[in-house]
Amino acid sequence: MCFSKQVLGFVFLCSFFFSSALALAEKSVLILGGGVAGLSAAHELVERGYKVTIYESNTTPEGTDASGEHDFRFFPGFYRHITDTMKRIPYKDNKEGVFSNLIPVTKLHLEGANHPNLTIPIGFSITLDDFTVLVKLFLEEKNIHVSLNDLLYFSTKLYVLATSHEDRRRHEYEKISWWNFIDAGGRSEDYRKHLAIGLTKSLVTTKPQKISARTAGYTLLQLIYTSAGISDGVDRTLNGSANETWIHPWLAYLKEKGVSYITDSEVKKINVIERSVASVDVEVAGELKTLTADHYISAVPAKVMRTLLTPEMLKVAPYLDGIEKLETDEPLMINTVGSWYHRPHAVTKISNFYFAADYVQTNTDLATIESANEAARRAVNGILGKDKNSWPKAKIWEMHDPAIFDVAKAHDEARYVILQPHWLLQTTNVCDFLLKKSFSLKGFLKALR
Repeated sequence: MCFSKQVLGFVFLCSFFFSSALALAEKSVLILGGGVAGLSAAHELVERGYKVTIYESNTTPEGTDASGEHDFRFFPGFYRHITDTMKRIPYKDNKEGVFSNLIPVTKLHLEGANHPNLTIPIGFSITLDDFTVLVKLFLEEKNIHVSLNDLLYFSTKLYVLATSHEDRRRHEYEKISWWNFIDAGGRSEDYRKHLAIGLTKSLVTTKPQKISARTAGYTLLQLIYTSAGISDGVDRTLNGSANETWIHPWLAYLKEKGVSYITDSEVKKINVIERSVASVDVEVAGELKTLTADHYISAVPAKVMRTLLTPEMLKVAPYLDGIEKLETDEPLMINTVGSWYHRPHAVTKISNFYFAADYVQTNTDLATIESANEAARRAVNGILGKDKNSWPKAKIWEMHDPAIFDVAKAHDEARYVILQPHWLLQTTNVCDFLLKKSFSLKGFLKALR
């Protein structure tokens, strides 16, 4: 009798397991857009047993280099999501796949300066000699003339941001341009040229007059933490073309795993019935097709997505009209002042529709391949949750906030609650005070030698 119960129990368990597996195998995901975000979503899904089809508008896979995303030759040390994916893309005999094709970067060309070979040291192991060069660069270089007062003022602004509570960052600094936050208009011409414009454009790759103080400053802080060794990670660049060292091996791996990658495909319409997507109309090589799947991920650029919004979609998720307010005249300009509030979440109120794109709200924030990959992971996790899938969710990393600033941020939180500004912003003579306490420039540099 007991034996019979064991047999029945075992048979029931196996039946449940295989029926669940078959049900999962039947789950299909249609991804609109085959750039980094689309490939990232496909990677996480196909490794979890989903049937994935990607529709890309370009006619060749090489188009993924410019499928609405930004230049990805430089990989800052704070990137975690995209580099984790790269380690899972096989490449020759590399133990860490295409990730091994990334090589450390130790020098950065500073834009906006007149000197043709003006570089500053960056990286995880800045030495005392490097620091001496950096100080002398700004204070002694004939083409720069950035004063010690300007350097202290700029550093003070970074300290304010580093020690501000997240609520203040999100609700105050998001509403201010980086240009105004660092008072570029009220400082010297060299301050504007080299710190406000040159440094910002070189490190954050955008215009300081447009980008929010929260996005520009927080990204700059991440780069500083990496260079100073405060956080793990090394700034890297690819050792060859993106297609040869990364994209092509990635596509080959995904196709081997079963992903269908269809080019020359233009999305025409997303058909929403009630609260879910019923189908999408895609023109494939000139032929209009109506396609269906269990889940749909939009990985197209914001300028394309805004043309696909329909009254039916906005009725279910009215907040998606924020996409129409994102600035897309220039690829990197979606992080304008206040743009955070217009950016969608990866998981939407349309039950089977998700976003995987660099304009999605992410921890990374700045529109980059890192934020595109993070958004893709969030979309995949939404699908896993919807299907009550037992597979582990894709990992999401937080941006680094050094513990050394925890007390200062707690103090700022208390001030923010009672509508008081950051204490340092109330101190008008901070730089003068620091200058009086500093060594003379000549003595300071001599001591460094």
